Amino acid sequence: MFVPARLVFKFLPLISSTALASALIATPALASNVASTAAKIKASPKAPAAKPISSVTVTQVKIGAADSVFSLLKNYGYSDSQRNQVFIQSKMPRDFVLTPGELYRVTQDTKAGRTELKFFDRDHPQAYSFWRTKTEVGGRQESIKYDVKLVSASGHVRGSVVENISQAVGDELVAYRFMDAFLLDYNLARVLQKNAAFSLTVQKLYDQGQFVKFGEVTHAELEILGHSVVRDFRPLKHGGTYTADSTEYKNRMFFAPVDYIKISSLYQPHRFHPIKKFRRAHLGVDFELTSGEPVYSVAPGEIIRFGRNRAAGNFIVVRHANNYEAYYDHLSSVSSLKVGEKVEPGIVLGRIGCTGYCTRPHLHFAIKKMGEYLNPLNLIRGYSFNQRFEVARQD
Repeated sequence: MFVPARLVFKFLPLISSTALASALIATPALASNVASTAAKIKASPKAPAAKPISSVTVTQVKIGAADSVFSLLKNYGYSDSQRNQVFIQSKMPRDFVLTPGELYRVTQDTKAGRTELKFFDRDHPQAYSFWRTKTEVGGRQESIKYDVKLVSASGHVRGSVVENISQAVGDELVAYRFMDAFLLDYNLARVLQKNAAFSLTVQKLYDQGQFVKFGEVTHAELEILGHSVVRDFRPLKHGGTYTADSTEYKNRMFFAPVDYIKISSLYQPHRFHPIKKFRRAHLGVDFELTSGEPVYSVAPGEIIRFGRNRAAGNFIVVRHANNYEAYYDHLSSVSSLKVGEKVEPGIVLGRIGCTGYCTRPHLHFAIKKMGEYLNPLNLIRGYSFNQRFEVARQD
């Protein structure tokens, strides 16, 4: 007798367990379902095999204020002789400086007993790697092709513009680079008003899927005296510059002394000296660049002095028209020059270095007129003499 399933459950209390089983099995469709279910229960799949645990770990470590490449290698077990060996193999410059807050990478392979430290060049797409096993050490320089992502941030200035941008982006160096876009035209300490709006676009650089550092600030916008001022970065064959349609430097008699304006210290009559630890006037501007980059004459002039002293290191002084004098300090090398020699704008006077009182490679550039120091940022264009035609073509 065919018994519908709904009737079986409806009259369940009146049917014995034996009768119920017989009724269900007697139903072809239900019998098939029961068999199928039983088969599934018997053939339940095995638990997936555990994935092998990798012996390699990769860690991004933030650089501390007291860290140096030398001290970090020591922390990872390198002896003095091993450190000297890997420095030579890696071709790392002796004046290579770590920047607190930036990242280096530690790759450890416990199975192979191998540890590798990778330090990324701040200004160029390259890195220096040092590896160590129980029996060997080595070092190398390698080119990096970064994956680039653009990110944007915005906000309002409430207090320090550096602090506000640092909070919005998460990196203080981005904030200082943002300010570079405006410092040739504005004294931000004087013209910025409370709640001024800002926005920016900046590159984030990745290597092997890991974030390494921020790159160039490609777009900067800042509310100044109630107006929105926009600066966009223009990459050039060598270096680059911030310009805008409203920017006009042609009335300035001096070109930039370098191909890339990256300001590490402003003209400050009452600056706290970073080495001597007391207030001392900083009567010029510091342009931070990689050691060895060219330094140019900013206008036609005459060499009136060059040499080396304890504070300025290797230096050159050039006299220009209208009683202006330009000072170039901390050079790693000076071109073959003579006192009284005439120089043209754009000629290489020397190379970026860190001689004299110096903490990292830079050019200290000062301008004096009639014995009085002036703020160079009010007098120079945003590009070097040799970049002038390239900038004009992009206008």
